[in-house]
This record gives sequence, structure tokens and C-alpha cells, in this order.
Amino acid sequence: MPEVTVLQQVERTQLHLLVPLLYHAGEAVRYTHLLGVSRQQSLTRSIRLSLTRHISRLRARLWPFGLDIVCLIGYGYLLLSRSNGQAENT
Repeated sequence: MPEVTVLQQVERTQLHLLVPLLYHAGEAVRYTHLLGVSRQQSLTRSIRLSLTRHISRLRARLWPFGLDIVCLIGYGYLLLSRSNGQAENT
């Protein structure tokens, strides 16, 4: 059975969200940076809900690889590597 990589499981929108998270792994990434908009632009409730859904789907795809995305309410997201014990228990 061929090995499946994270990128083979990720859809286009999720890939656009994953790249800045990977580039800044272990660092907080603002919502606006993930969405490619200026900091001054307000994010509508609809945009935030859509972002939350995409991140949730992406998070589920990253868990088997020992990665997690943490929400920093009012700021953005943070990509973290989970400990071996946490990764094995999923």
C-alpha cells in the first residue's frame, strides 16, 4: 500500500492555510495573515466561520502525523507538534 502524505490529503484552500502555518511552525499566525488580507480589514462572521471549518478539517488531517493546530482566540492559529504519547492515542 503506498504511503500517503499530508499534502495528498489536503484540498486547495486548506493548503493555502497550511503553508503559512508550516512556515511559522511554533509561532502564532494572525487570521489576517492566513487569509492574505491587511490587518486593518475586519473579518466578517461568515469569513471567520469558514476559516474555522477549514482549519478544523485540516487539523483532523494533521493529527495522524503528530501535528495540531491550536486556536488563539481573537488572534489566529498556532501549529504545534504533539508529543509521541498524544499522537499514538488518536
